[in-house]
This record gives sequence, structure tokens and C-alpha cells, in this order.
Amino acid sequence: MEDLPVVHEEIALSAMRFTSAEVPTQDKDVRQMLRSLGEPITLFGEGPWERRERLRLKIESQEEEKPGEEEDEEEFQEDELFYTEGSKELLDLRRELAAFSLRAAAKRLQREKDIRTRIPPWEEREAVDKFNKHLQKSMAVQVSQVGDDRPLTQGRFSPDARHFATCGWSGSLKIWSVPKCGLVKTLRGPGDRLHGLAWRPNSQWTQEGAGEGEGGVIGMDVDAGGDGVEGGLCLAAACADKKIHLWKSGSVKPFGALEGHEDRVNRVEFSPSGRLLASSSHDGTWRLWDLERKTEVLLQEGHARGAYALKFHPDSSLVISGDLGGVVRVWDLRTGRCVLPLEGHVKQVLSVDVNPRGCHTIATASDDHTVKIWDLRQRRLSQNILAHNKLISDVVYEPLRGRFLLSASYDCSVKLWDSDKYATTKVLTGHEARIMGADVSPDGSMAASVSFDRTWKLWKCDDLFEGPDSELYLEPSEVLNLPPPVSAPVQETSAAAAGGAGEGSRVKREEEDEPMN
Repeated sequence: MEDLPVVHEEIALSAMRFTSAEVPTQDKDVRQMLRSLGEPITLFGEGPWERRERLRLKIESQEEEKPGEEEDEEEFQEDELFYTEGSKELLDLRRELAAFSLRAAAKRLQREKDIRTRIPPWEEREAVDKFNKHLQKSMAVQVSQVGDDRPLTQGRFSPDARHFATCGWSGSLKIWSVPKCGLVKTLRGPGDRLHGLAWRPNSQWTQEGAGEGEGGVIGMDVDAGGDGVEGGLCLAAACADKKIHLWKSGSVKPFGALEGHEDRVNRVEFSPSGRLLASSSHDGTWRLWDLERKTEVLLQEGHARGAYALKFHPDSSLVISGDLGGVVRVWDLRTGRCVLPLEGHVKQVLSVDVNPRGCHTIATASDDHTVKIWDLRQRRLSQNILAHNKLISDVVYEPLRGRFLLSASYDCSVKLWDSDKYATTKVLTGHEARIMGADVSPDGSMAASVSFDRTWKLWKCDDLFEGPDSELYLEPSEVLNLPPPVSAPVQETSAAAAGGAGEGSRVKREEEDEPMN
């Protein structure tokens, strides 16, 4: 009995195939379709029903061939390593970056030695513990301010900690005073959504600002900090119109835009020297812009999905990028190679930051509700933090000495973490909707968060921390006493995309997951 064919199943399958094929019922239409398919209109002894059945079998055979063709195409598109020849300008830039990074690394190592001389490691550890206990005891919301009439997407403190900038879906960028949180200026944007912003290193916002056509251009210099770039340039914003818009200090209207991306721009970051600007986009690339020439000098592929998170190493030697597929890559700007792929997140990576203490530890935040800590020296994951129960939108180390780590999430909370043990120090709550971004002031005394509820909050300790002064960690010229930017003529132009070079991975492009923010 088991060997007998199951007639009922065969009839059911045949009926299902018959109904799935779109076959006309009129014999005239059947003949016409057979002719269009290159088949004989009628065969000897064939009636209308047999003719229609022949047409149905022909249509089904063609439908079965299509998936096979697609599979062949997918098998043909394999990952392969490729290089693109760069321009002479990019070669010169890589040489300058190599020289700059060596000087910056030597200066950073000397600073670490000086700190070790003035503060023994055990005393610094005790001071960090006391600082985190101080945060736990007295950090609280100081001001809650309505930031815009539409949701906010990102906020950043100015390098001198006197202002806080916010951007959002309204397309405008606003400057707020700190700590009073009064509105200083509303900068008119392009009218489309702004997804990210960045302050140029050592820039200052002034009411007067640089006059029209003022600015300055010199080369890279470790000692000059951010002054060796286009004078007057203060802010850059990533926009949904595929452009990066630039503002001068004190200017309401953007004075120029950088063009080249093929999809919305997600994040922008200035290099520590202030001369270069990096941008990530949904087009799967991140790009490097020379602000001195106002041109694109590098178009870096290598991400299978949209590039989102972006951060420069403090020495300007590396760029860390994260994409919507959960992959983080560390790129060497001096050689153009991906020196370290970091795979561990299972969902989109939305933020990355480098610990200023030692500069060998990076933190990444993801939609998988985790913050992962990576050791660049050991080239591996060193800590996995189950930080929140929803998407983590931002992660920031304290810029002064990396004494704590801040994470912001769609669960409406901001958390502070001890940067040694990565234990929770403080949970800051108060927003009524998901938090889109957060930042820590340059001296580590304040934090700010921006939310989908259109408000931003300033978090601050009620009293001063009684511990080692911040000047112990810095050289006298670095203690938030920044000189004003230099000024010289500059042209207001938009930079079109130029050729780039570097290492990439030619992969099958998948439909990109739109990040929640």
C-alpha cells in the first residue's frame, strides 16, 4: 500500500499549478499568446482544451527558469578585494597625515608620561572612583528646553563649552548658551532634515562672527590645533539633501556646501587638526573632504549597507566607521587600508567613540541594545555591555580623561558608566520620548541630551568636584583657553565630488535598513 501513488495529492498539486498560471480562457486569446511565445498555434488532433494546457505548461516552465537565472547572478557576484588609483593630491595628503599623526602620537605619549609623573596610577584610579561617586550623587537635570517645533536628531557642545548646538527635522540649526540654555541664534538650513552636526576643533561662536568673505587657510600643525584650517568655519551639518552644509562663526546662512554623496548624509566629523572633514552616508560610503581645497579627496567603499557611525582617532591616523549591517571597520588614513574589521553586533551600529585615555579603546553603540568595548591593541572585543532595552542612539566618552562613558537610548534614558569596570554610575531620566543623541562637555562637568519629544536637557552637578583639577591632565595651552580663529579671504563655493582611492569590497548591495533616527 505504501508504494501506491497518492492520486489525490497529485491532483491537488496539478490544480494548484493550473490556477497559479495566468492562462486566457478564450481559444482565440490562447492562439495569439502561443504565437507571441513562438509556439505552434495548433497541433494535429489538438482541441481547445489541449491547446490551453500546452500554453499553461509553457508559461510554468518559463516561471521556473527565472529563479535559477537569479541564483546564477547572485553566485556570480562574489566578494573581491579591489583598489582604485588615487590622485596626487590624495598621496600628498596621506604623507601629511603620516607626519602629523607621528607628531601627534609623540606629543600624546609625552603628555601621558607627564601625567604619570604628576599623578601616580593608584591616585588617578582613586580620583576616577571619587569622580564617578560625585556624578552618582549630584548629577541631575538643570534645564529642560524646547529645542524646535520638530524632533531633534543630534546635539553637540562647542569646543569652549560655552554653547550647545542642536539640529533636527525642521532643517534648522540652533545655538544655545551654556549653562543658561538661552537661544543665541537660529541658523537657516536648506529646509530638509539635518541628521548630524559637528563643531570644528578650537572654533568659537561669536555674535559678530567673521565678515562675509573672511577666513584663512594654512597647513597641518600639531601645535596650532584647529587654527590651521579655514578661518571662520565653525559648524558642519549632515543633511538629507545629500549635501554637507557649512557655517561660519556668527553667520546665519550657510556659506557653502560639499556635494558628492548619492544618498542622505548621516554623520559628519572634523579631524583633530580641523583641516579635514569626514562624512558617512546611506550610499554605503564614507568620504573625506579637504577643507583647504574644498574638494573630496577620498571616496571610501567597503560597507555592504549604509555607513552611519563615524569617528577620527585623536592622532588623525585612523577613522572608525560603522554601518547599518552591524559591521565596524577601522581604516588607516596613511595607507588607505582597512586594518581591523570589528564584527560582533547583530544590528545596525549608530555611534562610535574613542577613549581619550590611552586612545586604544573604542566603544560602539548598536540597535542590538548593547555597547561593545574594543581593544585596538589586542584587536578583539574586551567588554560587552547590555546597556539598554532598546536601540542605543549615541555613545560618548568624557573628552577630558575618559573617566566615564555616556550612552543614550530609545528607552528614554541616559546612562553613565565607569570607564574601567563599566558598571552603571548614574541613570538620567526625564525625556518623554526616545533620545536621539547626547554629548559630554569638553571638561566633563556637563552632559546634554536631545530627544524626539523636541526638547533637550542639560545635566549638571550641583556642586564642584573636589579632586584633581583638570589642569593636571592638560598642558597650560590646552585648558579651555582657546585663541580665536585666524582670518583671511576665502571663496564661497560648493565642492563637487572628485576621484577617491582606497580599499573596498565589491559586494552585493542589499536593501538598506532605515535607521530609526
